[in-house]
Amino acid sequence: GFWYMLYRQLLYPNSNNGPKQVYGTLLPFINQRPLCANFSKEPKDWVLQQSVPLGGDSSCAICMQHAIHFSLIASGMKPNDAAWSAVRIRQAFVTSIKEALDT
Repeated sequence: GFWYMLYRQLLYPNSNNGPKQVYGTLLPFINQRPLCANFSKEPKDWVLQQSVPLGGDSSCAICMQHAIHFSLIASGMKPNDAAWSAVRIRQAFVTSIKEALDT
């Protein structure tokens, strides 16, 4: 039932299946608290302001890189250590490309 309710707005687009249903009903039901009661308990460096890419992000690669970086910080990693995730991601891309070209 949970996944149906969550993805219902994608499967059956309708004004009744919008974000109000997810954020006003479904998410508060999960932890038995109003959604606003979950705010103001974030770690100090929780918000990371990022600029919008000038060339766009049609592949969503930049978005994913920021999401990984943010997730590492949210899980307790120091921001300076999490910044290395971008280097590791690029290293993995280069390794994948090299392996694909070798075959």
